[in-house]
Amino acid sequence: MKHLLYLSFITFALLTSCFSKESEYNEAACKLGEKHAQEIIEQELSDKELMIKIFDVKARATEISQKVSHQAAHHYTTSFESYIRQHNDSLAQIIFTPTIEE
Repeated sequence: MKHLLYLSFITFALLTSCFSKESEYNEAACKLGEKHAQEIIEQELSDKELMIKIFDVKARATEISQKVSHQAAHHYTTSFESYIRQHNDSLAQIIFTPTIEE
């Protein structure tokens, strides 16, 4: 019985530790997404420079997904988009509105 209780305690500790780490990663990803959005908003970028920055964001999201988790990458991109929508609506329209190619 003592072994079962001990194993239960160890399992609980490991699960809460994993949850805590995941939560930390998600929070860090959110902050990073906001930071990168803020940097784009603060800079006066040409269309080409803006496109390069957006590609950088997408590449970073892919890297986060591969090295950390898909959820952290989702938090990164969601916070990036949300920050831009909240702080610069005209830029959000340029970045996030699909265009129809003829």
